[in-house]
Amino acid sequence: MFRWIADNYRTFLWAFALAVAAWISAVTTADPDETRTLTAPVPVQIIGQASNLVLSNDIPKEVEVTLRAPRSIWNLIEADPQ
Repeated sequence: MFRWIADNYRTFLWAFALAVAAWISAVTTADPDETRTLTAPVPVQIIGQASNLVLSNDIPKEVEVTLRAPRSIWNLIEADPQ
């Protein structure tokens, strides 16, 4: 048994690599990534700033956030924006 496995390890490695490639392709096709910008601005708050650090520029009160996520995750984000 071990002799047969040792003789065919290259075939096993190729089969495994092809299986992983097919799985990645199937997952990406079924639930593709999308890049979108959140519709509501996100507030910025400085938390835990050390007393020996000084901000050299003004920090905006709100920022625009762009995310890349699978379509199924976007459906969750849009359903519950908070």
